Amino acid sequence: MTKARTIANLGTGFVNISDTGTEGTKVASGTTAQRGSTTGQWRYNSTTGFFEGRNASDFTTLEPSPTVTSVDDGEVDSAGGGNQTLVIAGTNFSAGGTITFVGNAGTDFNASTVTINSATQCTAVAPKASFLNAQEPYKIKFTSSSGKSGTSASGLISVDNAPTWSTGSGTVVTINDTATGNHVTLSATDADGDTVTYTETGGSNISGAGLTLSSAGVISGDPTNVNSSTTVSFTGRATAGSKTTDRSFNIVINPALDGTSSGRAVANLATFNGLGSLSTGYHNIYVTLNGAVSAYQQKVYHDGTNTWYVVSPVFSTGGLINNSAFAFNQTSDNGAFKAVVNGQSSGHDRRVSGSGTWSYLSNVGVETLIGTTTTQHNSQGSTPNTDSKTDVSTLSANTLSSYYGVDYYDHVAGSSFSGATETALRNVVTELNPKTAWMTITGDDDGGDYSSSTASNVNWRSNATIWSTTSGGTPGTSYFKNAADNNFKLMGGQTNANEHLGVSLLTHNEGQFLDSNTSSPTHTFGGTPAFSGGMAAGSGYSLGIMPISYAGEVGGSCTTYTSPLYNSTIGKLNNRLVLLYK
Repeated sequence: MTKARTIANLGTGFVNISDTGTEGTKVASGTTAQRGSTTGQWRYNSTTGFFEGRNASDFTTLEPSPTVTSVDDGEVDSAGGGNQTLVIAGTNFSAGGTITFVGNAGTDFNASTVTINSATQCTAVAPKASFLNAQEPYKIKFTSSSGKSGTSASGLISVDNAPTWSTGSGTVVTINDTATGNHVTLSATDADGDTVTYTETGGSNISGAGLTLSSAGVISGDPTNVNSSTTVSFTGRATAGSKTTDRSFNIVINPALDGTSSGRAVANLATFNGLGSLSTGYHNIYVTLNGAVSAYQQKVYHDGTNTWYVVSPVFSTGGLINNSAFAFNQTSDNGAFKAVVNGQSSGHDRRVSGSGTWSYLSNVGVETLIGTTTTQHNSQGSTPNTDSKTDVSTLSANTLSSYYGVDYYDHVAGSSFSGATETALRNVVTELNPKTAWMTITGDDDGGDYSSSTASNVNWRSNATIWSTTSGGTPGTSYFKNAADNNFKLMGGQTNANEHLGVSLLTHNEGQFLDSNTSSPTHTFGGTPAFSGGMAAGSGYSLGIMPISYAGEVGGSCTTYTSPLYNSTIGKLNNRLVLLYK
């Protein structure tokens, strides 16, 4: 075996040394600190790990150039705050090297720290804010401590910021549960100019409430009905490119006060009318009468323009047509209508003609006015069909006696209203539909000396009787009292003609007298205070269109009948004549 010898042991003078071995020729090796200073020296630097040679002034390293091939994360959210950690792959990475991010438009910056994991991998950390949209894509350059460098062939890092919400967190919209269409639009922006799309994340609360969220951020639809104010919470996600930003929002859904349940009760008809298109006819709605009573279901009627509360009077005595009418006479055998009804003997079929508000009552008789055929009892007396002549109250003394209570029928509950509800209704209504006016019909005073021409001299708002002491006659009159104990007279109005028909009609603002002996009404009610203002007007008088009691007065062979006016379009309910108020 050949013993190795160093050149130093052999002395000097060797020229063009040739080593024919295969293992390699050993040269000087040492740290950077052990470098010599002689030009032409060649050595292995154990500090850098590279061979180096001395020129006239310094050592030059025989170092391979580094390369950069890839990075683990090619997108940086520059607005995300903090630092971005990047794992970079390549070759010939060496200790002490630096990483530079090379901007596309000429602006470069170095990583804050570089950790050499191996010759093929290093980890660099840099502030996210240092990456600028205007400089993307960034190339990556590795520079060794000796100055050798290599740069990626193409840009490896793009700036992709997460979108920023413009819509504030919390409640974005408050809607009624009958609302439709678009309710609110969520909005976010993206600094990179990417299109922002929207979704709900972490649940399906929006769709669960009957609504939809479009990719454009529009929340729309008809929400599911609620019985009380309901908050729908959801997390909205804005997505731009591969970045997302979440935010919490609320939608408040309130029950629309449409009267469909006690929790959705309307305060009054004005609220209900404001809901929009309603079909003509009867409806059941929940109301509170301006909060005066707990929500209850009330029958209403919509006439195409207005909506009206529907009730029927309930009379405790003299009840006809299922107690929604009353009648007084002197002789019970005559029934409710004396000598003025269809089918009676010649001359007894009397008709009236209306004008003004009641112009549609042209050439009509009793059966049209009450909406019920009549049953004849004798040559002079009839009652509404299904009613008996004994249902009519007989006033043996002819004149006003006791007052009787009047209640109001609830067509939903099928019974009379409670006192509290009746009072609350009376406090909110101000109008009586003229097609369901209070009506009194009288007939046949047989020569009574009270002339309709003198009716304007009567105080129609007092309880003074109109009994005539001469000729045994008097106009048949009905009396009402309101809640303030004010009196209102309703007289069918008679002349001294025999076997005639007289009709009085009264609402909140108008009164009129119709006579079968003339082709048009003979007068509107006058007196002090005048009835030209109807049952609701007059100094010191409270509303009279929902009276609380009633009575009657008749002449020698006279009859008087009082009920709501029947209108064929509105009809009856539960075989009762109805009153429409609003």
